[in-house]
Amino acid sequence: QIMLLNAKYIQAAPKKEKMILLAIKDITNLKNAQNTLAEQSLFNQALFHVNPFGLDVVDMQGNILHINKILGDIIGDEVIGKKCWETYADNKTQCIDCPLKKEIAVGETKSIEVNNVLGGKTFKIFHTCMMYKNKKAIMESFVDITDHIKLEASLTEAKRKIAEIAEHDFLTGLPNRYQFGKVAEKFMAYAVRHKKILTILSLDLDKFKDVNDKYGHDIGD
Repeated sequence: QIMLLNAKYIQAAPKKEKMILLAIKDITNLKNAQNTLAEQSLFNQALFHVNPFGLDVVDMQGNILHINKILGDIIGDEVIGKKCWETYADNKTQCIDCPLKKEIAVGETKSIEVNNVLGGKTFKIFHTCMMYKNKKAIMESFVDITDHIKLEASLTEAKRKIAEIAEHDFLTGLPNRYQFGKVAEKFMAYAVRHKKILTILSLDLDKFKDVNDKYGHDIGD
């Protein structure tokens, strides 16, 4: 156990012998709680600085209070006290949907996707409300999704090109037989459903097959 000992000299009356007044208090639980809090603080600090993402802590007005090493290596330590949006956003303005503009409870996490951050990059930023030095604050976690966004855009463009190739003639760029079949099926279903008359006009070139057969499809094209 851990005991707190207070000693004080006292004298009941003049010319009487002095006595020592002892007060003993068991502070074992208090010390254990303090040690636990200290260990937890060190553990949290370790997690904060070894986290693979950039992290900061800002107050409810957006002033930067603390940053981890990863973020510090990017923007430097002199940002403490500055507004987070003036530090990270390329346009130096606060995000429209910034969680700091809305009520957020301690322990709650909200995320937003922000473009043009730290030089044109796109980040997903997680905002977790917490208590920092006995005051309400926000821990921001920055996840760079720039390459992911570019990959999604490339895949979307690739799908568009594949669809275009599949449905259009390579030489003329006009809709091909495959797309004609899709469109014809759609309009035939519409005509049946609404009891309408559907007319299809087909044009052909006389003896064009003879040209292909004699000179080949490349010449025919």
